[in-house]
Amino acid sequence: MGLPTLDRTGIEADWNKILAFEEQHIHEAYGLDSYAASSSPDQEATGDDHAAPRRHARPATGDVMMTSYFRILRDGPDAPMDVEDKPLSCLIQTANAEAFMKWCNLYRARFDIPATKRRSKPKDLRSWMLKHPDAMRHYFAFLPYPEYEAKTWELAELDMWGAAEAYTEQIGAIQRILEDATTTAQ
Repeated sequence: MGLPTLDRTGIEADWNKILAFEEQHIHEAYGLDSYAASSSPDQEATGDDHAAPRRHARPATGDVMMTSYFRILRDGPDAPMDVEDKPLSCLIQTANAEAFMKWCNLYRARFDIPATKRRSKPKDLRSWMLKHPDAMRHYFAFLPYPEYEAKTWELAELDMWGAAEAYTEQIGAIQRILEDATTTAQ
């Protein structure tokens, strides 16, 4: 028939590495930054101190849970939470609180996290996190439900966070332009 044939030797490739690379690109295309996109539990430890953390395990998963989770995230004065979603909301709060304490204990030395008490909450460290954006990004990548945590922040805090992130991205873009060998000054 004249069609080309494949070699019998096969293709030598590290498929796990290729799939992880492709998954990273898909996450980034959907708007997740590389920090959060690479914090999935199946990520292998690289030994790098600046690598994204493994996300703390979620106590509940599945389609029904995600539907309820999105309803909980939409909760507000104009759309109160359904009674059947309250137990999941409590579970989410507990999971994030446990992850917060674990994150503080695991990464206290690395980020120089201020001392916390047994009953400390993320709200107690918000002003510190706003001054330490690397620690805040690491914390949100570690949380099992980061969207829920962000929803508990005051609008003024979110504005400060957004301004700091925009500034960081702008500086990064300028640095990439300056380091680009193909860019010439005119």
